[in-house]
Amino acid sequence: MLKSQGINAVFHYVPLHSSPAGHRLTKVHGSMENTNHLSDCLLRLPMFPQLEFSQIEAIVTSVNRFLGS
Repeated sequence: MLKSQGINAVFHYVPLHSSPAGHRLTKVHGSMENTNHLSDCLLRLPMFPQLEFSQIEAIVTSVNRFLGS
């Protein structure tokens, strides 16, 4: 939905234990259920110094519409 409105919102976070380096270098203790769940819920929204107020309003409106607010 955000992409169709010209808003670049991308996947944010791969948990270390799920990354190729994490598989090689770490030992996981437990299910990592919370980490996996939170990584599935995160979203990186546009944020940079040149972002104009009208663009911020459009982003907020789109996110609220998506969330049903």
